[in-house]
Amino acid sequence: MTDAIETKVVENKDEVLPPPPPARVPRSIKTWSENKQKYFYKPLDPAYTMQHYYKHKRNMECAICSSVVTTQMHKHVKSRRCLLVKEAVQKTIENLQCN
Repeated sequence: MTDAIETKVVENKDEVLPPPPPARVPRSIKTWSENKQKYFYKPLDPAYTMQHYYKHKRNMECAICSSVVTTQMHKHVKSRRCLLVKEAVQKTIENLQCN
């Protein structure tokens, strides 16, 4: 009974197998951010990092408090100064709607 279950493997020595694919080289490093509690992908090339930073670095104007922010708008919106202005605007709008 065991002879019927076993299968024969035929080896072809004439068949040439293709070479294995080349090893992948990572282009970025996965880094955990404690402040944001998420992963960021930092490029391995420092020249590319600087180009990317300066390409996207622009002065932005906050829509809430109209102050000029160079970088980190998401952090500025959570700042005390911006939150005070936001609360004052919301209170004014609520007072106008009640009257």
